[in-house]
Amino acid sequence: MCSSDLFTLSIDGSKILEFHGFQRELEFDCTLELSLENGQGTGLIDFASWKINDGKPRAASRFSVVQGVRQLFLDDAGIESLDGLKRVVNPPKRHLGNPVLKGEHPWEKASASVYGTMLYDQTKKEFRLWYLCSPAPHESGRKWVEVGGYRRANPTLLAYAVSSDAIHWTKPELNQLTFEGSNKNNLIDIGIDNPEGVSVLFDPQDADPQRRYKAFFWDRRLQPSDDPAGVDEQAAKIPVDPPGMTDTQRAGGMWVAFSPDGLRWKTIGPVLPQGSDTTHTLLFDPVRKKYVGFGRMGFGRTVARTESDDAVNWTPPRLVLSCDGDDGPAGQIYGMPTDLYEGLYVGMFWMYREGTDAKIDTQLAVSRDGKRWQRVAGDRKSTRLNSSH
Repeated sequence: MCSSDLFTLSIDGSKILEFHGFQRELEFDCTLELSLENGQGTGLIDFASWKINDGKPRAASRFSVVQGVRQLFLDDAGIESLDGLKRVVNPPKRHLGNPVLKGEHPWEKASASVYGTMLYDQTKKEFRLWYLCSPAPHESGRKWVEVGGYRRANPTLLAYAVSSDAIHWTKPELNQLTFEGSNKNNLIDIGIDNPEGVSVLFDPQDADPQRRYKAFFWDRRLQPSDDPAGVDEQAAKIPVDPPGMTDTQRAGGMWVAFSPDGLRWKTIGPVLPQGSDTTHTLLFDPVRKKYVGFGRMGFGRTVARTESDDAVNWTPPRLVLSCDGDDGPAGQIYGMPTDLYEGLYVGMFWMYREGTDAKIDTQLAVSRDGKRWQRVAGDRKSTRLNSSH
């Protein structure tokens, strides 16, 4: 467009204002983000429609295929017409040997679940798994357990496993974090108290080798009970709180951590104040040159997005995906693990219907910018997964 182009902003057909645009060539994008200064701040408009150049596409806005990037045809971008074809989502098949990883140790007896991350290490030729685990209540009746030298109530912890085939897993002894007085376990020392939904990103493009691995997760301090039941003389000596914890850290929010190897971590935070009781995703978008995080982040059982230039300073989260009328009044998105593959954001979100049978449908969604999402082929049920969380 040229500098003399005149834009009209209308709401429900009523003209609100007119303004001039300025020339700015953009790569193809199926959406634009528009912000207006209202004198008291900037208000973001999530959805807008417009008519430019009499509705005719400009050459600069035409869809183009980037060399070396495969087209997955999960959406209609770049497709002029369809004749005799339809997009179908085929359900995956369960592995007959499930579950492939179980909570077998005291620190993971209550649960062992992939509110975490699995990556394939090309150098070591092995799968690496960072998974969430929780200990069962202490056999003495004590209302807390010792982890890392102080008392933790109903903690969620981060554990680690490796595998050559993603089926048979080994839990190496890391000797990092004490659990009931012993560090002979596969627990990772990360966060401050209850790290949940730890997303791990291998980031070889970072010039700092100490930041080669990055993590994004929710954490907050759960104050242990002062109930004396089951607390013997030795347990009474265990400190209640970790040293030096601030009120801001205690309140919690979203945290990040950095590591040279994915095992030894330095935690920073909270970097956002919002809570996010779900799994999370941390990605690096090479086109936009931004770190992108997904989770609930204050929006309940939906999907929110935040971004950062340095993985430390994050934008306020924005809602990007929620249930609609076709999902029914009880529909909720419990979480959405997301990947960036062949230029597309691909998410598998967990559809939960509150008050029903507590089972989850996993559905496939896709986005070209991580902000505007659509379900693939109108998919409403890919496969059913049992849920107990």
